[in-house]
Amino acid sequence: MPTNSFQANQAFFSLLTFSYNILNWFKRLCLPPRFKNATAQTIRQEFLVLPARLVKSQNRNILKLPSEYISKA
Repeated sequence: MPTNSFQANQAFFSLLTFSYNILNWFKRLCLPPRFKNATAQTIRQEFLVLPARLVKSQNRNILKLPSEYISKA
């Protein structure tokens, strides 16, 4: 456990279980069936960690994603 305080550990454990449940509902309701047994690390790598380039064009910031990214999901 992260601390010696019972209340802090209880709050930490509550946040862990909440995030676990949110991740499982996200996998069940939002992701394709191939992600049914995916770990949190796999979901992070597939959806959150991706190469991108920030381009300033006509006084606007544009985030350029790889063209093949859309087809991965």
